[in-house]
Amino acid sequence: MIIDRTPITLDSSLLERYAGVYEIESDYGRIGAGYLMEIKNWGNYLSASIGEDEATAIYPGSETRFFHKEADFQIIFLVDNEGHTAGCIIDMGGKKIHCLKVK
Repeated sequence: MIIDRTPITLDSSLLERYAGVYEIESDYGRIGAGYLMEIKNWGNYLSASIGEDEATAIYPGSETRFFHKEADFQIIFLVDNEGHTAGCIIDMGGKKIHCLKVK
């Protein structure tokens, strides 16, 4: 599937609802269930880091879908009816990793 890699502009307050810590619920390579991923708000984009790995920038493609500009990697945030972020799905080349927001 070809993904549009053109970022859109979202209000920083919208990005802030995604910032926090997410617990990975499924195994993928060296990333195992129970690892934590931290999402930070940098104003017009987010960053994601897992464990001790360096943070990588992810950019909004829609209100809930964020992508890496150079890799086949995206994060889709899951939002409930009240607008709270419940978790996310990391899509790495078609492999889906489910995460639960814990902070």
